[in-house]
Amino acid sequence: MPAPTPVPPPGPAPVPAPPAIGPEELNIKPFLVEPLLLARVLKKRSTSGGAAGPHDERSPYAVATVAVLLACVLVSWSALLMNSFYRPHWELSVVSDMWSFLSRKQSSNVTANAVPFLRDYPSWLLTFSIAWSVPLVYGIFRSLQTLHESLDKSGCIRCDDAARASLKAAVDDLNAKFAKHGRFSWLVLLGFAVVVTGINLRLQGRLFHFLGSDALYEHWWGRAMPLTIGGVVWIFMGTVGLYMFYAEAVVGIRYVKFLKQCKDDYKFGTNPLNPDNFYGWAVLRRAVSNLQGGLTCTFVTSFGMFFFLQPAIGTIPTLIALVAFIGMVLYVFIGSMTHIRRQIRIDRKEQMDAIIAAMPDPTTGDPNASLRYLVDLQRLRDVQKLPSMPIRNGVLFAGALSVLAPAVAIVVQIVKLVRP
Repeated sequence: MPAPTPVPPPGPAPVPAPPAIGPEELNIKPFLVEPLLLARVLKKRSTSGGAAGPHDERSPYAVATVAVLLACVLVSWSALLMNSFYRPHWELSVVSDMWSFLSRKQSSNVTANAVPFLRDYPSWLLTFSIAWSVPLVYGIFRSLQTLHESLDKSGCIRCDDAARASLKAAVDDLNAKFAKHGRFSWLVLLGFAVVVTGINLRLQGRLFHFLGSDALYEHWWGRAMPLTIGGVVWIFMGTVGLYMFYAEAVVGIRYVKFLKQCKDDYKFGTNPLNPDNFYGWAVLRRAVSNLQGGLTCTFVTSFGMFFFLQPAIGTIPTLIALVAFIGMVLYVFIGSMTHIRRQIRIDRKEQMDAIIAAMPDPTTGDPNASLRYLVDLQRLRDVQKLPSMPIRNGVLFAGALSVLAPAVAIVVQIVKLVRP
């Protein structure tokens, strides 16, 4: 009787394949940086009675309306309570007075020794620019939190499984850094409040001194010494403005660094099938539009800040602060646009090369080959026409023009200080 054949011991159980990484797992979470204000604004009560979802998020237009109205009401109310809102009946026209501010010249009426809100032209600019910065930063964050998911669902992200896993790891690391910043956000806010209060107090005897008076601070609607409601509101608005700058700076600089780090894994391009009427870039386009609006807002805010920073801390420190302020926003805008443009150019060339490589020879006499050749030729022309930027050139040009006026105004202020 033959010996029984030995049965080999069972091998290790097969390892199940890891679950596929979904598009939503690639999303970054910029609201982790700022949990005090913007994250609370994001969600509203669910209209379906359950947990709030993406459709229950407040739109940037609603946030803009409330922010601007609230800022105007707060400033006007505080100035009215102090009886320091309207201009007295001076023999001084508004146009002449504005020109004194723009050209840093002595006022034509030396008896105009008060600064009610309607004469505080730099605070006009800051009231609107700071109020507008809230919905702009909110819009950037709201777009960024679904950007990767939207690009992936539109077929604009090009990566294999290994690169996708590496991309997710980089996203998780970025979100962890955002959360770390968010844990100290209240300290940052408190620090900015101290800084703005210090600037306000340093303006004593120095406020708008070019008008020919050293006593304007005592009759200024926004003075904090002695403490007034107008001073509290002025400090509150300045603190919010610096805090919005901080939130945008952290997210912007971190994200540009993320793009450089993941340039080999996170490759994206255009979808010629145009699934969202902008080649798969609808969310990216909104983020870039808000970022461009933030650039204009930064220049306007810098012009308004110059009138308060220069007498408070001196000319050289003011120039350093404003260069850093403007430079950060320019770095984020130019850095992200340069990366996007490079990725799109590479993707467009790869799409064109793939179409050309697959084109049949139309000279074979095969009617099917000739028809395929014509179809591929049209596809090639469509790919050649794809835009190289996620924003139209006209909008980009208009944005460049919008920063020209405040930039020139800042230069004029500097020249007037150097050569009075």
